[in-house]
Amino acid sequence: MKLMSICRTATLLLLFVFLGNSGFAQRYLTEKRPDLVLTKITAKRDNSNQLFVIWSIQNAGNATAKLVGLNRESLITLAVDASDKKDDPNVQHNWSAIAESVNITPVKDELLPGETITGNCKVDVPSGAWDKLVCIRTTIEAKDDLSELIRENNIKIAGVAK
Repeated sequence: MKLMSICRTATLLLLFVFLGNSGFAQRYLTEKRPDLVLTKITAKRDNSNQLFVIWSIQNAGNATAKLVGLNRESLITLAVDASDKKDDPNVQHNWSAIAESVNITPVKDELLPGETITGNCKVDVPSGAWDKLVCIRTTIEAKDDLSELIRENNIKIAGVAK
């Protein structure tokens, strides 16, 4: 068992040295990319069949994140799923999509590393879905041209204020 571990380590070292000589490994380790993180989300039902969502997004990466494309289209959308259970870490939720993804309209074109933006949007909710709307799970979905470092930190859960 120990011999297999030593062989794997030696193989990885040789591969890394070979790749390091080609510049690929160095480029992989030092490549700069943005990482959008959904840091805050609040949601409140308004007087119509809409959910008013306030969001904050931070660029936790080490490169500037472009938020709009060449044709001024948003590169980020917000997906909203609903649960009929309260926002509690000990609760097992059964999430269901309540609306189409909403384009986030950023107040600026780029987000520098460490920078945060806040905005809001309204999500149309079908009238029959309000019974399930106790808690929401929001996900920011960056289009592929953003090339994020980590996508697992794009989700945030929040209760819905009535």
